[in-house]
Amino acid sequence: MSWVRTIATIAFAAVIALAVCGCGPSDQRTADEQKEPYFLLGKKKAAMLDYKGAAEAFEKALEFNPRNASAHFELALLYEKDETDLVGAIYHFDRYLRLRPDAPNAGIVKDRLLRCKQLLASSVQPVSPAPALQRELERLTIENRELRRQLDAWQTHYTITQQQQQVRATATEPAPEQTARAAVAQPVATVQIAQAPRAVQQAPATSASVRKHIVQPGESPYSIARKYGVKLDALLGANPGIDPRRLRVGQTLTIPAQ
Repeated sequence: MSWVRTIATIAFAAVIALAVCGCGPSDQRTADEQKEPYFLLGKKKAAMLDYKGAAEAFEKALEFNPRNASAHFELALLYEKDETDLVGAIYHFDRYLRLRPDAPNAGIVKDRLLRCKQLLASSVQPVSPAPALQRELERLTIENRELRRQLDAWQTHYTITQQQQQVRATATEPAPEQTARAAVAQPVATVQIAQAPRAVQQAPATSASVRKHIVQPGESPYSIARKYGVKLDALLGANPGIDPRRLRVGQTLTIPAQ
């Protein structure tokens, strides 16, 4: 199995060489970042094919300096290797590009980032909803449609009711001509009211001339009219409620003025 280990070492060394020769950051900041002890430990672990130990060392380097672009780049390469952690690779490639947008290898890193995203998208299988969930969604859809229909019906009913109330209010309002007539007729009513006391004042004089007669046995309307010297028609007119053919004893009659 030593030859497998040798091939893996050569392959990883090629990746590292690619990073150093054309894919890795090469400015002064990169040189300073790569001198950090945990970064150097990560490189040593990676050279020994201890990829887990290398990842832990690079993570420690980021805890010490979260803006260590070189550590982000190395972690992205480790997570991309054998597609062990595509999400982690995408994150660290993206962080590297944000910290080093003008790096010489920015174009290559973008291509690798896109490839990781495509691999991740292809690995995610669409999940179809369970039958029970599907039935519940269908029920809610039907219920929502019915509620919307009821709401539309209530809105229509409310609009019609409002219109009918407006029509009734308009119909009950007096027309301008009627209002003017009422205003003109009002003084006449006032005059009539003012004249009413005069009629009340004249009432005592009329009541003073009214006489009463209590019917005695053997009396008739004719005999009573002759007794008081009034006409029979006047007596009957003053007592419209009596029956001249059935006059009762004790009945009170009104005797009109002569």
